[in-house]
Amino acid sequence: MIKNTIISLIASETGSDRAKFSANMNTRGWSGSLVPYLEDDKKCLSSLLVHKNSNVRRWVKDFNTYIDKQIEAESIGDEERDIARF
Repeated sequence: MIKNTIISLIASETGSDRAKFSANMNTRGWSGSLVPYLEDDKKCLSSLLVHKNSNVRRWVKDFNTYIDKQIEAESIGDEERDIARF
């Protein structure tokens, strides 16, 4: 998958620089619900849980927690937008 390759390259390039890695992951545009994109990010990041760099592995665990919180908040926002439409 292309996205996994890109994420692996970012991880290799940024190494222990968590801020750079996060900035690269959070740069995007989208339409509609953000939840499917976040779920896809989490799925792709899972492959890095066995990365050779322990800082990358730690970042992935932390970032997955952050993604879970974002998914929860976005899901609530999606529900509120859906209710407002009716």
